[in-house]
Amino acid sequence: MNNYGNPKSATTAGLLGLFLGSFGAHCWYLGDKKKGIIHVSLIGASVLLGIISFIVMPKDVYSVAAAALGGSPGFAIAGILSAVAGVVASGNAIWGAIEGIMILSQGDAGLAAKGYYVNQPQYGYSQPQYNQPQYGQPQYGQPMQPVQPMQQPMQQPMPPMQPMNMPPEQPVNPQSEVQPNDMGGQNGQ
Repeated sequence: MNNYGNPKSATTAGLLGLFLGSFGAHCWYLGDKKKGIIHVSLIGASVLLGIISFIVMPKDVYSVAAAALGGSPGFAIAGILSAVAGVVASGNAIWGAIEGIMILSQGDAGLAAKGYYVNQPQYGYSQPQYNQPQYGQPQYGQPMQPVQPMQQPMQQPMPPMQPMNMPPEQPVNPQSEVQPNDMGGQNGQ
């Protein structure tokens, strides 16, 4: 299960399970051969049952009419076999799709928790390769230590904050104010 030389992607495995889950493509991609063989065996069994139902089905119109009247059991057996084949194939496809959705929802972290070597993330944090802790980082799966408070207080207090896009308040000059009888600075002219 631990393919250290071959990193796995949860997106790839999930999409394989969603679209090709009935063939066990996601299981083969992740290296889970046992479940892959089960998926392929279920597909093979449904195809085999479909072929047998086609062989058992009556070939002429008279035997189909006789089966409708209760004379030939071949038609009923063929119907039952084809129904079982459809249920097996549908159940296998649903199982694969559900596994694909589960892999997609868990992401790379879910695969790493199961022991798979996953791709390094392209953006954001980086996971230590081979789950080896780097300096200052906790081991994978270990809780982080709480942040310690500052040992020394700040040297200077911060200045008071000014509102944004506003000049600081200036003292008002009483002679610069416009008087009510003043017509735009023309002094009544």
